[in-house]
Amino acid sequence: MPESRKIVFYAEDIQSQNFLIDLLKELLVKFNEEICYLTSDINDSIFSEMEHHPNLKVLYIGSGFIRTWLFINLKADLLITTMPDLEIFHLKKSKIYPVHYLYIFHALVSTHSNYRKGAFDSYNTIFCTGKQQISEIRKTEKYYNLPKKNIFKDGYRPLEYLINESKLYSKKSSDKLKILIAPTWGENNIFEHCINELLENLLKEDNEIFLRPHPMTLRNNSDEIKKLKYRFSSYKNFNLQEDQKDRSILFESDILITDWSGIGIEYGLGLLKPVIYIDLPKKNFNPDYKKINITPIEVKIRSEIGKILNSKNLESINEIILNSLSDYNKGDILNIRDKYVFMKENGLNKAAKRIIKIADSNRSRNVRNSE
Repeated sequence: MPESRKIVFYAEDIQSQNFLIDLLKELLVKFNEEICYLTSDINDSIFSEMEHHPNLKVLYIGSGFIRTWLFINLKADLLITTMPDLEIFHLKKSKIYPVHYLYIFHALVSTHSNYRKGAFDSYNTIFCTGKQQISEIRKTEKYYNLPKKNIFKDGYRPLEYLINESKLYSKKSSDKLKILIAPTWGENNIFEHCINELLENLLKEDNEIFLRPHPMTLRNNSDEIKKLKYRFSSYKNFNLQEDQKDRSILFESDILITDWSGIGIEYGLGLLKPVIYIDLPKKNFNPDYKKINITPIEVKIRSEIGKILNSKNLESINEIILNSLSDYNKGDILNIRDKYVFMKENGLNKAAKRIIKIADSNRSRNVRNSE
């Protein structure tokens, strides 16, 4: 079998690169591995990486029948992805070859509440971001009498990026407070519930307000975005950020307002800045999550790294902002970071070595079985 099929990556969209690209380059450059990268995004910038890495092959497979057929007929030793729900919907395990499936998390959230029931049951190996996820997975396996998966203590690359970039970033001097609003997407979020009221209260003060909609909101709610632009166009201190590639506001801002978005954890733990959570109803993707009897990290960490504001009390948002800034203690947040996230020295190198070991082991076993 071709060497490029020893390690295969799959990305459902261009955002997947945020969690895979560093690991991909580590394998390509440091270990000179041949890699095949499958993507469902025709505009994925990964295609340009082939010019710099001759041992990288990139294939566009769409998100329809061709993708489904390819997964069912996949012949590879190891497949790495950030997409959960293997075997539940359109993505199925190979029917013709014993592929080893490895999952990498794309958020610092719970495994039993923030994902569907059985989302990880069909994976052989999972790279976990912290002790919380390991406890949830092991308890889920025990409760449902599932086979034990291989678990590797990994870091979380987007968090590491924020930590490293914040050390290098030179923030522009300003006498105005810069407030970032970054909602999640779906039904229960700031954009759907209370964005107008929130902005009206925030814009009463002479602060710079930056709204950074979720990529899915920009894609699916273009009409609402236009209405929002028109409604607040007269406010010079209101900024709508539609360019998702521009992440400078994460470093420029002084405080974040969010809902149940995973950015709250990344912002708070990575940039060591205060977070305000607008308390909207939490959507639990697994109705049976309470059977695992572990409080989801996204629930308990909110009061540890930030303040929670009832969506009916938005008139007090400016007071909460000032209180959050005055009460903030970076040392406490550093301790919380160590509590929830594996901060591994040379973590990227160790993860790459583990991947190569898994791929080599599976290839050797498959070769022996075919003889």
